[in-house]
Amino acid sequence: MRTALRRTVGRIALVGGAETLLGAERALARRGIRVDRILAFQYDPVARNRLRQSLARFGPYDLLFLTSPEAVRVMAGAGLLSQTPGTRNAPRVVAAGPQTARALRASGVSARWRASAGAGRSAAARFVARPPLRIVYPRSDRAGPSVAQELARAGHTVLDLVAYHVRPIRRPGRATADRVRSADRVLVTSPSALSSLRQSLGSVEFDRLRRRGVLVVLGATSARAARGHGFRAVRVVPSIREAAVARFLEQEVTSDAR
Repeated sequence: MRTALRRTVGRIALVGGAETLLGAERALARRGIRVDRILAFQYDPVARNRLRQSLARFGPYDLLFLTSPEAVRVMAGAGLLSQTPGTRNAPRVVAAGPQTARALRASGVSARWRASAGAGRSAAARFVARPPLRIVYPRSDRAGPSVAQELARAGHTVLDLVAYHVRPIRRPGRATADRVRSADRVLVTSPSALSSLRQSLGSVEFDRLRRRGVLVVLGATSARAARGHGFRAVRVVPSIREAAVARFLEQEVTSDAR
């Protein structure tokens, strides 16, 4: 029996990492919506011995606060997650967002809590009213110190640990431009992804994207970045849960088709 091919009813250009929103991509494919993934950057981890030395100087801590899958992979690769499972008085592990929690599970670690509404500062807000803790916060060089500063203002002692560097992927812009032009919506997953897209497209194609109208982003920080790049019609996905992202994008595509 021959299986009928599902008709493509829309296209999304997703600008981000290789594993970002894979669940949403699969859900959209089941609905006949094609996702063209535009890789915006690669990650270079800080040397393992430097990470270990930083943690040794900081000393014992209560909480490992992880806000990205790459932070999980870097800490696991440096052997800095192995102390957490099943050990008495071991640090708690907090995953900000479903993708980070999924990366933790793949590393054999279960997070005690997962932020459902967002990552970074919105996840850190959960700990503002808590008793003082010693917190390790591994992040990228692009993330900035704002999360660590918020935790410190709440009375916590924080190791603001740059664990990996974000490098833009430089490539000829024609393939990227073709995917962007063909998309019904362009979804940008972070400010870094938007900056990388601008470099890849070049000024003429990026101006064309701005004039097209709607840009879809994840989170308020990305929305501010998009407006800073000159986009006027910026729509923010209301949740980082992958099912919610898929529903939002489906509505965006189908609304144009009506």
